[in-house]
Amino acid sequence: MYRSFSKANLFKFAIVPEKNFGPIAPIAIKIRHYTQGSRIVVKNPVVDIDGDEMTRIIWGKIKDNLIFPYVQVETKYYDLGIENRDATNDQVTVEAAEAIKKYNVGIKCATITPDEQRVKEFNLKKMWKSPNGTIRNILNGVVFREPILMEKVPRVVPNWTKPIVIGRHAFGDQYKATEIRVDRPGKLKLLFEPDDGSNQQSELVYEFTSPGVSMAMYNTDESITGFAHASFQMALKLEMPLYLSTKNTILKKYDGRFKDIFHEIYEKDYKDKYEAKKIWYEHRLIDDMVAQALKSSGGFVWATKNYDGDVQSDILAQGFGSLGLMTSVLVTPDGKTMEAEAAHGTVTRHFRQYQQGNETSTNPIASIFAWTRGLAQRARLDDNQGLLKFTQDLEKACTETVDVEGKMTKDLALALHGSNLKREHYVTTDEFLDHISNNLKHIISLKEMLGFSSSVLKPLHLTSRVRNASSNMSRGFSSRTIPSFLNSPSVLSVLKQTNKTTLSQRNKFFISTSTLKHGIGNSSTRPTAEKCKSVKSLVENGRVYQRTSNVDIPKVRPNMALVRYLPTATARVNVTSPALTTEVQSLPEEETQRINEIKNAKLIFNQAWKNIEDEFGRENLCLPREIIWLMGAPGSGKGTHTDLILKARGITNPSICMSALLTTPDCQDLINKGKMISDGKVLENLLRALLNCDPIVGSLVDGFPRTDIQVECLKLLYDKMHELRREFWGTPLKDKFPRPTFRICVLYVDEEVSVVRQLQRGRQIREHNETVRRTGQGELVEERVTDYDEMLIRARYQIFREHFGALMKLGKLFPFHLINAVGSIEEVMKLILKEFEYQSSLELDHTTYDSIAHIPLSTKIGIHARQDLISRLEHYQDTEPELFIKAIEFVDSNVIPVVQRHAISGQALIRTTSQQLENQHLVDMIMDVLSERGYHVMFDDRVRETPVKINPDTWEIILENILRSESSNLSTSLYDNFIDLTTDSIESANSTITSSEITDLAISTNITSSSIITNENLSDNEIPEIEIIQYNTGEGGGKKLVECEFLGCKVYKSVRICTGAKICEFASDELRNATHTE
Repeated sequence: MYRSFSKANLFKFAIVPEKNFGPIAPIAIKIRHYTQGSRIVVKNPVVDIDGDEMTRIIWGKIKDNLIFPYVQVETKYYDLGIENRDATNDQVTVEAAEAIKKYNVGIKCATITPDEQRVKEFNLKKMWKSPNGTIRNILNGVVFREPILMEKVPRVVPNWTKPIVIGRHAFGDQYKATEIRVDRPGKLKLLFEPDDGSNQQSELVYEFTSPGVSMAMYNTDESITGFAHASFQMALKLEMPLYLSTKNTILKKYDGRFKDIFHEIYEKDYKDKYEAKKIWYEHRLIDDMVAQALKSSGGFVWATKNYDGDVQSDILAQGFGSLGLMTSVLVTPDGKTMEAEAAHGTVTRHFRQYQQGNETSTNPIASIFAWTRGLAQRARLDDNQGLLKFTQDLEKACTETVDVEGKMTKDLALALHGSNLKREHYVTTDEFLDHISNNLKHIISLKEMLGFSSSVLKPLHLTSRVRNASSNMSRGFSSRTIPSFLNSPSVLSVLKQTNKTTLSQRNKFFISTSTLKHGIGNSSTRPTAEKCKSVKSLVENGRVYQRTSNVDIPKVRPNMALVRYLPTATARVNVTSPALTTEVQSLPEEETQRINEIKNAKLIFNQAWKNIEDEFGRENLCLPREIIWLMGAPGSGKGTHTDLILKARGITNPSICMSALLTTPDCQDLINKGKMISDGKVLENLLRALLNCDPIVGSLVDGFPRTDIQVECLKLLYDKMHELRREFWGTPLKDKFPRPTFRICVLYVDEEVSVVRQLQRGRQIREHNETVRRTGQGELVEERVTDYDEMLIRARYQIFREHFGALMKLGKLFPFHLINAVGSIEEVMKLILKEFEYQSSLELDHTTYDSIAHIPLSTKIGIHARQDLISRLEHYQDTEPELFIKAIEFVDSNVIPVVQRHAISGQALIRTTSQQLENQHLVDMIMDVLSERGYHVMFDDRVRETPVKINPDTWEIILENILRSESSNLSTSLYDNFIDLTTDSIESANSTITSSEITDLAISTNITSSSIITNENLSDNEIPEIEIIQYNTGEGGGKKLVECEFLGCKVYKSVRICTGAKICEFASDELRNATHTE
């Protein structure tokens, strides 16, 4: 049973089960900062200015998903959408500017500046001014644009490795100039009349002897002074040198005034401050400055005049990669008031796609940075360190999404891949925002896990319960994630904010062999001083660098405590030994870049696969036909149900536990050397374990995947197994490479059930072990520290929640339902088997699949289509140039004119009777030419049976095959009383059809949109007995057409003429008295 849901206005339907297999219990996906009590509280308001079109859509999503869940701030909302500006006569723009002046911080969405076309589109009262210009004039501010640097986005100017912040003095000059056109000889003078009545100033500008043009422009000392202060303040805040560019060698007084004011203010107010920051101010000629900027690596603030800034800011945007990676802030001279916005427009083209229900891939980064820069200004004014660090975290989440995860919107992917861009290279707008949201959650969660509060970095205060728990620990969790976790982008972004003092105060981390393997041990397994190895940790250039210290470490006192469980359930310890305080190290930038690059799932998987292939040989990579991937919440009963699942599925291979794979000698060797176990190494161990299984009976893997990278690797493994299947199909080895079947089994219980179950298990294990020790009979069962401490149990569950996003991503690749594991073992097993039945229903039977597997996938067949097309076109040009020219001429004369007329709709149906198209090879050439130019072409050369005659004696409709090449003139057909008209003859005979011909003949044919017979062609005098109905059709360009319906005996003759329809005339005496029938 299924229900069908439709999404309004999108005309898309989704089929969903009416009843889910295994009810899904509610899970809190959103981070807990969403509650008001734990959000960052902002004391003063910010002004929220809404905008237009696609950026307006994104604006709301940014606030709902990235800002308000974490920040409790009052917003003064102003809707600057074009309709509201028109409704308020643009007064709302003025009010918004005044609010920014009052509250000092404005955050603005991109808005429409209407032109004539927009005035018509929105039926505006007038062509309103740019809201940016209105706000800028009221605030008297300077616009600064700064690029957002992304390592993976290539730059047109590759040596620009540091940002160039350009400030535009958006006042006066050409933009407020007065122009006149001179149409006769005469003198042009510049006149200034002082208000105090003193002498006038008059300068002869030019004596015209022929027509020409003239312009006068201005600026003020007050505006230039404000520009200077704003520029000096910005450079000081960014700790970058400041350059002013003018052309004072030509405009000695005009541009010279800019130079003089800047120099005076620098010497008086800023020189000492700049020297203390080891930065400087310098004036340069504009042409010299442009050349210097292109040669430089960036890293400076550039103050420009109005026109120079208008031009150079767009050049900088393109030079750094994209306007979508450019922030724009308006700063007042005192540096106190700021308005932040994205530098790009409203993305109208994407909004049109959004309105049609199509997917969009719009870059939201600049709009997100508008919020971060605005909130950062609020944080500086309010001295709110928590808010300031949040803005840094959000910006880091954006850059990591692109640089580390490789997720991009279409504009960024196009900059990277160019003409080789494919659909899989970019994600949609919503998907991109989801990736940023997930990264932000990870960064904030990790701060808490590392002991940093949301407002300031500080050590955790350990509770007595945590301290006491250390003595009861006998088993921790998988150690593999200590290295991969500490090297993850999210941890790096957290640790990068720490300094030497903070690290020293936090006593450093330590890692020991037993800790990595078992967690913190009990009195018999606790690490000794000899086993401990201090870890020198500092994140510089984006990673943790660690090495083993050779210092003599005193015996560690028994006050070590488990601080908190890190993601994927790994213990972190805190040691109170002053001897463990160490100096910090940093890594070269190129090694940092390499570390970040290998986090890409494809690189990790490909390298791991290559290592396994080199070790085993490609023909021996026989993986199990069925693999069950078992995951679940703590206390959901994974261990209990593992054996039952194996038995039910007939799997005789032992289950593969991911934590056990990390106790292998190679992993242990890495741990002993103080090195990290990479994701690639984990994947290699998993592949080896799978290759050691009997491929016929399948396998079960417990605890994989858990992270986004592992999810991607799982999909790549699935694709690789299909690749091997296709490669060895038709060879003697084909049976060794069956089609892979992946089953996903995720057991779920809520947090309270998980706590109760684990505490109960702990009591049962303890009672059992006490009985064994007392009686000496039976075997001891390993005790888990998390089975005794409720806080640690809840910490484990929190880890499951944080990894739940990866499971949801897995569900998009391999559909599955969560299995409600609350109930008896038998009830849960029924749900598991039912879930496997559901997943099986989504796949073809193996025999059926093998029958069609040789047909290439649609996603694969187009991989080399472009190269094949180019090869064919080159072949046409070299071997058949004359026919190729005919194909091009046909496109020029018959296709392009029609396509241009239908450019807005995007579709055109071209009907032609050209005999050239009888040559199928010519048709192939035409289609290839159009395909190369980006058109989607379909050619239909079918023979159609068309009604062309009616026998008035028998009423028989006579059909004939009308070929595309058939064409005839107006003439008598085989029957004396019939005229056979084709499309061409209708067009040529519009003015020659007489009333007598219409009266005596029956006409039936097809006509196209160009075959229009108007009432000028058939007048009332010519066909007096035919009723004339006039109407307009859009296809006919508004022409009035003749249409008379056959209504039975009351109308003796009828003519129906309309675009794309048929003309039918019933004209004989027998028909005049006939009764209307079907």
